[in-house]
Amino acid sequence: MGAEVDVHLKLVMVAGAVVCFVGCSGDDDLASDDASVGSDAGWADAGALGDAASEVDSAVQSDGGPTDGSAGACSECGEMQACVRSVCVDTCGADLSAWEGALGAGLVPVANFCRSADAYGVIGAAGRAPVVYDLLASTDDDDFVYAVSRWTAQTGMDIAPSEVATVRVEVDPAWGAARPFPNGFVAINADETALLFGYTVFVSPESVPGEIFRVTIGSGETTAFTAPGNFDAAWIDDADFVVSGLGLGTVADGHGLYAYDASEDETAHVATNLGVYSGAVGLTADYAIAGGSAADFSSQVFSVSRSAFDGAFASGTPIDMMLTGSRVAAGGMTIPSAFSISADGRQLTAAEYMGPIRVWSVSQDSGSLTLSPQPNLASGTFTTAFAAGDGRVMLRHSDGLLLVAER
Repeated sequence: MGAEVDVHLKLVMVAGAVVCFVGCSGDDDLASDDASVGSDAGWADAGALGDAASEVDSAVQSDGGPTDGSAGACSECGEMQACVRSVCVDTCGADLSAWEGALGAGLVPVANFCRSADAYGVIGAAGRAPVVYDLLASTDDDDFVYAVSRWTAQTGMDIAPSEVATVRVEVDPAWGAARPFPNGFVAINADETALLFGYTVFVSPESVPGEIFRVTIGSGETTAFTAPGNFDAAWIDDADFVVSGLGLGTVADGHGLYAYDASEDETAHVATNLGVYSGAVGLTADYAIAGGSAADFSSQVFSVSRSAFDGAFASGTPIDMMLTGSRVAAGGMTIPSAFSISADGRQLTAAEYMGPIRVWSVSQDSGSLTLSPQPNLASGTFTTAFAAGDGRVMLRHSDGLLLVAER
């Protein structure tokens, strides 16, 4: 394997309140074999949207108006609500008039959750409300503060966030006037014992320092890994993870994928030649997929079999993705490098800046992917989609998350 990782514990503040994370009873139980865990990740649980008709019918009828699903059919909404496809939803203080046309065909709102954050991770499972982990960045004197919270997206209930952990980052004089910004991912492992998030600082094209934080859910203990230029991260298993960026720990060989082996406390460079700018990364049982951008900012996305990725992780010999990986495209259309995949690997989503959230179904053969276009999920103000269980989807907008389902 590669060189030993340079890790250190950061100052962590954990809320004094007791928070139930795993093995709790009731609707908020996180222990479920059916859970779909994601960061800014794939939207569908398996195939097309599933049957969430009862919840949708309840939402559509909650205002006492018609249930034909026609636009503007609400009879009466509250002062801080608007009617969107026959459902009264909270406005979060914004004008929602464009949402009628922005949502994909057949989608109906269930509830709008007004809690803006810098990044989200959503856990969806059959028969219960989605659970959201979010990341909020703030400043405190000269420090930058990153707070991770957890809350349940329960329709008809106020958001009640519980603190998971808080990390303080001191400004490095070497950054000059540059300041850290959080990256757009909260990656939760499959058994919900840990999560990842990161920040970077753009000092210059040659200097993009950053860190990845591994948070133990429950205790709030946080370990920081040097990770210059980190853009995205994904779990290899419940302990090991892979980062898309310029390096990890003491290994920093330029843009590519870097993996951390928790049992050996070592890191390895596992993929190269993804481009001159970093992109997203995803792992499934059958394949690994990673993106980047060329010097002209054009996207390029590659895939390899999971066995090839695991071999590179075990040996520490990186895969040249340009030479040995399969380029991922859809009918000649280049896939944006900031894609995301569903937990089962059967759906891929991506959105260009201010473009629609596109969806493709995925089939694979020895790591080579074939994409088939599906109806767009949303456009306009919506930027990211998260699987939310029972075929539901949470759509990110500037003021929070909108839970939708198929009518």
